[in-house]
Amino acid sequence: MADTPSNPHDAYFRQALSQPDDAASELRAVLSEDMAALVDWDSFLTVGETSFADLEPVFDQLGSEAKEAIMSTAERLRAEGEARGEARGEARGRAEVLLELLALKFGALPAEVDGAVRGADAAQVRVWTARVLDAGRIEDVFGG
Repeated sequence: MADTPSNPHDAYFRQALSQPDDAASELRAVLSEDMAALVDWDSFLTVGETSFADLEPVFDQLGSEAKEAIMSTAERLRAEGEARGEARGEARGRAEVLLELLALKFGALPAEVDGAVRGADAAQVRVWTARVLDAGRIEDVFGG
């Protein structure tokens, strides 16, 4: 198997389903009992890193309906992963901006402020950021 994925599906499966237990779980979730009975799960779980290309013969054997269900699941998992990554990135970006504003307005920040901001979700950081403009003390930002 090549180290470089040959297509986007191969790259996705390599990343998302690189653990055999995860791959087996995802397949079992979308296969009918009859189709799942055709898979030798013990062999499947000992394969190790599995790419889309490696799984293609299994998909072909199970039929187009199973392949479509698996691809739909793969797309959903990819979309969910992207959404989680975007939300984490947004929260981190907002936290960085808030920390910069706090430092500009109040000077050096205590470690607990840094930790609280970095540990907060994006909605909470938005609330605190809005309070920076009117706050006379750093405690005012955090509701204290």
